[in-house]
Amino acid sequence: MRRFNYTGPVYGDEHYMVKRHKMYLDFKEKIDQGRYFTIFAPRQMGKTTFLEEVISNINQDDHYLGINIDFERYRSFNEEKFYTTLHREFCETISTRLKDINCPGAESISKEISKDRIVDNESFFLFVKKLGGLIPDKKLVLLIDEFDGVPIEITGDFLYTLRDMYLKRRKEKAFSIYSIGVVGVKNIRELNFGSTSPFNIATQVKLESFTLKQCYELINQYIEETGHRFEEKVIEKIHFEAGGHPFLVNRVCAILAEDVARDKTKSITSKDLQSALNILLKEHNTNFDTLRNNAEKYEKDIQPILFTDRFIAYNPYDRAYEKLIMYGLIKEGEEGNTEIANPIYKKVLIKTFVPSTDRESFFSNGITPSKFVEGEELNLKSLLIHFKEFVERIGLRLFDIVPSRKESAGQYLLMSYLDMFIRTLDGYSTIETPSGRGRIDVLLHYKGKRYVIELKIWRGKEYFEKGKRQLVEYLKSEGLKEGYLVLFDPRQKELKEFKENRVVEERIDEYKMASFVINI
Repeated sequence: MRRFNYTGPVYGDEHYMVKRHKMYLDFKEKIDQGRYFTIFAPRQMGKTTFLEEVISNINQDDHYLGINIDFERYRSFNEEKFYTTLHREFCETISTRLKDINCPGAESISKEISKDRIVDNESFFLFVKKLGGLIPDKKLVLLIDEFDGVPIEITGDFLYTLRDMYLKRRKEKAFSIYSIGVVGVKNIRELNFGSTSPFNIATQVKLESFTLKQCYELINQYIEETGHRFEEKVIEKIHFEAGGHPFLVNRVCAILAEDVARDKTKSITSKDLQSALNILLKEHNTNFDTLRNNAEKYEKDIQPILFTDRFIAYNPYDRAYEKLIMYGLIKEGEEGNTEIANPIYKKVLIKTFVPSTDRESFFSNGITPSKFVEGEELNLKSLLIHFKEFVERIGLRLFDIVPSRKESAGQYLLMSYLDMFIRTLDGYSTIETPSGRGRIDVLLHYKGKRYVIELKIWRGKEYFEKGKRQLVEYLKSEGLKEGYLVLFDPRQKELKEFKENRVVEERIDEYKMASFVINI
């Protein structure tokens, strides 16, 4: 039986697999046209799997000779070892390919190319020129993965040599390199080659995440093989939470299939998905480690995107944003705003930047989370009053939050507070929950009941009223009658209506809401 794979290349006979047909056809067209192209994508986006599929498909045509080289293990090589290893891989691939297609003189060609000694870019240049003379009717396609992992002191001359070979392939028919694809994590603009880049003739291509249709394609393979069904909308929720990121989609599905919903007679539910997400968010994996490491380098840029409701324009030419895009941390929203790449990453980053807390930090003097439970329901009004008093008394000072971060501090402190509170009671919280009318900031789940909490920054009376209307729309969408609106006010002057009342309660139509303004 196949499985969901989230480590290394994906193979159709062992793993459930998405075939990126449209992307493959676009690449095939570039190769047929003899293009030089670069591909960049964040880690674990399926680059290696895709490249192997491309090579496998183009090699169906005997006129093509596809070579796929991974520079991952070249990272520590000096120049001589770099070129001798590259030469050996070329020879092995070419010899195997010529034998497979029954090329006349394959054995003698293999012997001829293997006796060369390649130690630098010039000898490599002459080697490829010689190769072109030996197999003039073949179109050599070279794909290089992880090119940006090798020090630029070595790859710089090599890439310029590739550029030279490519440009001469029409003038000097002996050159056999027909199309070149160079693949890496870093955007080519991040690599400093001086005044002239070896990529100034290249077409840049981006490897995209899975579409919703591709997620259905992947998961339906599992359903057809096992008979284990998914409840309606669960696949859509997986795609939304993961943002279509191949690693995240496969990892969530693997946790569901192998750890959470092992009884194949019962359909996989939204509750099962939440359990899988909880497991995922507690684990350490290289994807999350890389995400956190990169985010911490740009904390001042990430925090406003995470924790404020300000419109932050998406600007791919901003130096910091260029890096965040390259690392797969942010994306452009539907209205031209900047968003975290997907809800799973947002949850990971919130946990990364939320101050270290324990229950005693929030609840003292004998107060426990159970104090805010009445029968089977949460008393969120009392809980949020407690939080308001806590923050206005000592909250931000306790967590050493500097004034310049105050706008975002209140929101992420409340998210931390609510998450700790609900987990203590064996419930759970979700953030950025998709709703029929937008995305709910915080949704608490406790004993089968849901509680909607909308978070805002105070930006005037009109914005306050807009927040109320937005909360009503969420309540309508969720089929609930009561919700909570929390506004963080960085000003010193307290609002008149909140001077004497810690909470303002009102009804809009049949919907009841409690509003809190917290000075930070």
